Amino acid sequence: MTTHTPSSWRVVFSAVLSLSVVLTGCASKNEQASYDPNKTYTLTVLHTNDHHGRFWQNEDGEWGMATPS
Repeated sequence: MTTHTPSSWRVVFSAVLSLSVVLTGCASKNEQASYDPNKTYTLTVLHTNDHHGRFWQNEDGEWGMATPS
């Protein structure tokens, strides 16, 4: 069995690309902060951790994430 390992330039390229994407998301054109301490902000966190459980039933009565496929 042959094991393929990524070459060092691929690892470096992937790391640089990932870092540039993360840093681009942190960039801002606005020099002045837009946070208003007198305003109420709302944060909604939507989380579903039961991918294989009983959240989706198909027409055959089967449940779980794998049933739509």
